Amino acid sequence: MALEVDIRGMPKTKKSNLPKKVVKVKVTRATSGSKLPSKKIKVVVSQSTPILDKVTVATLPPPATARPVTKVRFWQYATWFSGVVLVVLLVGVFMVFSRYNNGELKVRNLTNENVAGMVGGTGWLSPLTGEPVTEEVATRRPLAVVIENFKTVRPQSGLSFADIVWEAPTEGGLTRFLAIFQKGLPSRLGPVRSARSYFIDWAREYGAIYAHSGGSPEALDELAKGVEGLQDVNEFFYGPAYWRDDNLSAPHNLFTDAAKFYDYAKERDWRVTAQSLEPFIITPVPEATGGVMANEIIVPYVPLDYDVMWNYDTAAGVYKRLMDGKEHVDKTTNGILQTKNLVVMFTDVTPIPKDPELRVNITTVGGGLAYVFVDGQMFKGKWERTSLSERTKFVYEDGSVLPLQPGNTWISVIDSVYEDELEYK
Repeated sequence: MALEVDIRGMPKTKKSNLPKKVVKVKVTRATSGSKLPSKKIKVVVSQSTPILDKVTVATLPPPATARPVTKVRFWQYATWFSGVVLVVLLVGVFMVFSRYNNGELKVRNLTNENVAGMVGGTGWLSPLTGEPVTEEVATRRPLAVVIENFKTVRPQSGLSFADIVWEAPTEGGLTRFLAIFQKGLPSRLGPVRSARSYFIDWAREYGAIYAHSGGSPEALDELAKGVEGLQDVNEFFYGPAYWRDDNLSAPHNLFTDAAKFYDYAKERDWRVTAQSLEPFIITPVPEATGGVMANEIIVPYVPLDYDVMWNYDTAAGVYKRLMDGKEHVDKTTNGILQTKNLVVMFTDVTPIPKDPELRVNITTVGGGLAYVFVDGQMFKGKWERTSLSERTKFVYEDGSVLPLQPGNTWISVIDSVYEDELEYK
């Protein structure tokens, strides 16, 4: 595979090559158009119960011989009315109980695993975000797309529509995204780039349709053998699912249309409905403990121009993203990328021996340190995943769930050697 970018002069990711001396620069504010330091120094930032509308009481025809009209007393009205009400209540209780026993009624409770199920009287909740959605969305098979992040391709298209975004280093410190879509279906999505083994590991958490163009030898070997629950849609073999923008240079010009992508999948009889999709467990922030203020966060990716800053917008209740000192926007909407939940996940990132493109391996099973940033606060805990067939979870040390608000989630994966260099305030 040809070298995608000129990375000469960039620091390698081997721990032995990390700079021996770190100069800490205090970043107190970053606004639109501002830049982080440009010197080559290390920036450390450290369906409902039916209700009867009316009751119709049948009346008998009058007898052949009319009887004298008798005045109806108040207690008789009261007795009749009470009987009707009792009948209606009994019918309603019977129907609700029947539906519950049939497994059709699920009560909204954001702290349990019914988050993806039917919410009595209001609709469905997304298994990826916990937000109200239609049944069509809640049962749609997720689409996982590898999106490039080389500095010359920014701004990318469609990232703001993703329910979950995984950000991770790929080679020479350069980061790339695995964006998971279920609710939002952007008409322009990309640039789409190559697969990596760890992106496969995360995509299989959602039983996703996996969109990419080629991949590392390890990733392609894995996909060739078949990955349980995953539908591989490599552009090399399924070109009509994508298109090239002739105004951009290859290989940075590959895009897809999310809605048309699903149409393409249907034409080939691929499964497009979710199957055993485990929902995120949402824990409202007011119920969480151990939070400290965190209105500014810098994720210390290397090289320097891949550092990420997130600023909390109190009014909107979201973190807004800056990269290389500039607002990171979505070209489709021209809006700044933002997230309700930011997770910084530390794990082992190790160079692949003798790889000419400086690609890396990333540990995706096991556990490690994790920080959750939500509602202007930081909650410290850990990530854990006992097998590839399970979902990555973010929990406190005692195993209880770290807080996540209903909304999108951005997960920044970074090498454990930088654990002490994450800063927030």
